[in-house]
Amino acid sequence: MICWRKVVAGAVQGVMAWTAYAAVECCFLSILPRLWQKSFSVTPPEWRQAALFLAVYPIVGLLLGGLSGLALELAARRMQALRDRDPTRLLSAAALFTLIWALAINMAVLSPPGLSAWIRLAVAILLSAALAWSGSRGGQLGFLLNPWSLSLLLLGLPWITNDLLVHSSTLTRAGASLIYLLAVCLAGRLLRRAPEESGSRTPESRPVFPWKSLVRLAGVVAIVLGAAYYLENWPVLLAFSPGQATADVSRPNVILITLDTVRADHLSVYGYKRDTTPILRKFAQEATFFSQAIAPSDITLSSHASLFTGLYTRRHGAHVSEPGGHSQISGGSPLADKFHTLAEILSENGYRTMGVVANSAYLVRELGLPQGFTYYFVARTPLLPATFPPFTLMEGFRRISWDLSKPDSERNSPFRRAEDINRRVYPLLAQAGQAPAPFFLFINYMDAHEPQLPPPPFDTLFPGKEDNASPTSRGELTRDVNQLVTKITEREKADLFSQYDGGIAYLDFHLGNLFRRLKELHLYENSLIIITSDHGQALGDRDLLGHGGISVYQDLVHIPLLIRYPHTGPKVVVEEPVSLVDILPTVLDVLGLEIPRGIDGQSLRQLASGGPRFVISECFPGLKLLNLHPRFNRVERALVAGYWKFVHSTAGKRELYDLSKDPDETRNLYSAGDGVSRELEARLDQWLDTVHAESGGPSNLNKETLERLRSLGYIQ
Repeated sequence: MICWRKVVAGAVQGVMAWTAYAAVECCFLSILPRLWQKSFSVTPPEWRQAALFLAVYPIVGLLLGGLSGLALELAARRMQALRDRDPTRLLSAAALFTLIWALAINMAVLSPPGLSAWIRLAVAILLSAALAWSGSRGGQLGFLLNPWSLSLLLLGLPWITNDLLVHSSTLTRAGASLIYLLAVCLAGRLLRRAPEESGSRTPESRPVFPWKSLVRLAGVVAIVLGAAYYLENWPVLLAFSPGQATADVSRPNVILITLDTVRADHLSVYGYKRDTTPILRKFAQEATFFSQAIAPSDITLSSHASLFTGLYTRRHGAHVSEPGGHSQISGGSPLADKFHTLAEILSENGYRTMGVVANSAYLVRELGLPQGFTYYFVARTPLLPATFPPFTLMEGFRRISWDLSKPDSERNSPFRRAEDINRRVYPLLAQAGQAPAPFFLFINYMDAHEPQLPPPPFDTLFPGKEDNASPTSRGELTRDVNQLVTKITEREKADLFSQYDGGIAYLDFHLGNLFRRLKELHLYENSLIIITSDHGQALGDRDLLGHGGISVYQDLVHIPLLIRYPHTGPKVVVEEPVSLVDILPTVLDVLGLEIPRGIDGQSLRQLASGGPRFVISECFPGLKLLNLHPRFNRVERALVAGYWKFVHSTAGKRELYDLSKDPDETRNLYSAGDGVSRELEARLDQWLDTVHAESGGPSNLNKETLERLRSLGYIQ
């Protein structure tokens, strides 16, 4: 008859081993990065994710430990040697054995084959042998039966070499690893479990349940989870350290919001036939409304770099490589550190600088855009999309959950929804509102971006949705249309419109929630609130779909821009062409700070005194588009002056449009002998001759960043 006591004891040992591992993993992934890094632009697991794994791992340990106990019970019937050993030690060793081989298999699957794979296999075999010896005989290796010691060894050594000291020399990493190994071994020997919980060593002994260890384990887990929660939810208080400059408390707060991928002509506040933005229509009644805002580019990286620096794309260099260049960089070149960003300027002047962004592909540390932010949170998707180190079981579970859940699922959207972003923003507002210094808050929403998955009821708010359409089918349609192998049908276009408009309406709804929270916290009136977009979206016109190197036509670069100045009056409409490069000088002008010399933008409060002006937009194709069709093998630029728009392509195309009569750019008025054509072309040529082209910062995009860019369709 089976001794179920041993099975239960094995299950308990499994729970202890796997829970201890979960707590240590949480420390290395969620707590240490927040204590070690000054910026959170690479976001550790959220405390909810840590709590999930602190619940899942014990269940796995319960099952594997119970099976180990059953296996030992059956084996002991045939092997006298097992019956002669301390059952508690054997069960503890068996539980830790399951943990070692789970990690070994996990790393073998996640890491490429090679010498390192054989090294990991050898380490697993050696540790298993050491565990077998400790479980049967104890001795000098008895400390390995402590799940804390073993977990610290399994996670700490690769963390030191692959994370903490990844850029250090091999000798430094080897020395640090040796010191860490000796420290853990010494601590493990000093803190070996109490004798009364080791059980006797007689054949008749039965496994002892380590109740005291379970209680201590529960206490440690509570502390770890509490620390993860605290560090995640109170980061501003921990991270913000005021500089020598002290902000004038009378200065307004600054709230800058980008609605990723939102084109102006699909907003009812801009006259769209569908009422997609009732909240923004109301907001516009007390704001300055810019009818001709032009994005500096049709891609997130370049436009946000212009937004933060006041420089056009050609000058800051944060874009994909030009066709025919010496190299093509997947995703694009980062914004170089030498550029002084809006967040850096405001931080130097005593502002608390915070950012919460949904675009986890481009608005990340690797591409240089979080420069100057004291607190910067990159929201990941709901289903653990962030890539964790391959030496952790969390990455294995992430891969399994990702593979089991198809990309077409709504819950597998490659970005966080607006309500999730707001949920992260609200505590920051509550804390910042109580601080003595004013704050700068940057918010990025992604709900109009591909794969366009507005939640109910917004997915059916506007007619046209195709029930059998999916992100995959829409992605294939985008590829085929851009390759000119198919024409988009009216039915397909109606489906795209319905989901795109639904995403905008969903965004508008949550902007209303944000405004209400600002008013509740008494932050609305004394805040400079700027709402804009980084670029638009091609939805089938001219056989073009998507964005990011597509073109500089209006559907891709005509964006919304509404600015509510502190304690503002009635609505003001500005019809002059303006650009995102104007945001930095406008903010500094409102705050009474010095505007840097040599930038391209100018304060939007001083447009009348600046005389006639033009704005520029640039489009650089990435490798994905270059591989799709030869027509993308060019750089496009547009110059907008008044209502005239001149489009120039390095492939030879020249176009001229009168946007006052032809906002959809259907009638090309360009003529080499025409006065307007000559003047605008000369202006653009002169601008190109006088503006130095930057190459951008050094590219260091890691696998995780490239994976996020791929999930959003920017690279192959």
